[in-house]
Amino acid sequence: MRGVAAGTATLEDDFVRALTKLSTLPLTRDGPIGLAVSGGSDSMALLHLAAKTRSVHKRDVVVFTVDHGLRAGSAAEAADVGDACRALGLPHHTLHWSAPQPQQAAARAARYTLMLDALVRFEGHLLVTAHTADDQAETYDIRSGAKSGPYGLACMQALALPPDLCRHPTTVIGRPLLESRRQALRDWLTASDLSWVDDPSNQDPRFERVRVRGKFASDPDLFMACRNAAASHGPARRAADRQLADWFASDVSAVMGGFTFSALPAPEDIGARALGWTIQLLTAKSRAPDTAALRALSHRLAEPDDFRGATLGGTRLVRERSGFHLEPEHGRDVCVTAAILNARRVRLSEVLRASAVTVL
Repeated sequence: MRGVAAGTATLEDDFVRALTKLSTLPLTRDGPIGLAVSGGSDSMALLHLAAKTRSVHKRDVVVFTVDHGLRAGSAAEAADVGDACRALGLPHHTLHWSAPQPQQAAARAARYTLMLDALVRFEGHLLVTAHTADDQAETYDIRSGAKSGPYGLACMQALALPPDLCRHPTTVIGRPLLESRRQALRDWLTASDLSWVDDPSNQDPRFERVRVRGKFASDPDLFMACRNAAASHGPARRAADRQLADWFASDVSAVMGGFTFSALPAPEDIGARALGWTIQLLTAKSRAPDTAALRALSHRLAEPDDFRGATLGGTRLVRERSGFHLEPEHGRDVCVTAAILNARRVRLSEVLRASAVTVL
């Protein structure tokens, strides 16, 4: 794979090729690109690569740093990123989490919400993060341990939906460094006499991702096995995204206060994902219902003659002559117009289709 051993191509060549591919899609070609920069090695490499290759990718960028306020020094680190941006001539904004919680999942969700909210204010549509091949392998190890299905085991994609589908319907996440190794980025920074800050939480064994990194450090073959395994699931994931895009585009119809569809796509895990997203589009909730509950309901829908109705995630699903109707469980949100629901449905289909064809 490119990016691990770059061959004759440089890290800068690989980066600008990936960023150009991500930022010239119909979904992303307008407005500035948002860069998520924490001050760590990966994100500082992202910052300097974006700045150094501006004459090639020809896109304006705006830089966001989230100060979680969870530890001493975080404000100073955000200020250091701001100083680096000023030296590079790039606009920088420090964003503050008003109700910090010392959990990595909560912090990650807050980061995305804050940065995507800010990006929308700048009329941007693409938020670029510094996820690397190392992050991909770590994610695979964690998800395989959690018994994720084939779709989840493909792990991170170069282009992805925002975490909250309805809060940020016009934005997407891009990962131009997903084929690069963390050490290669650090070597490039060092060779360029550029610095970064090491977050002490990255050495805290209480966090699962830190423990996984420790395993990889002592067993490089395990890293490659996890990375290759994630990549092996990629084609099926992209095929599933095309299938889901087609389903939302052709089989789902928006009506006043709800959606109708003839059947869920197969297999069951893809049907469960489709059902979860449809519920999110209707309720505008930031998370889909529990995966096990979605799978159980999608299994019931596979036998429509025996289905008499169900409730899940604040919605009610009823059987109709031509298929199924999904509506608010207690008549809430009935004022949501078909036009709004249709816009959400179309946008989701567009992003899934773009994700299915965007390979770095």
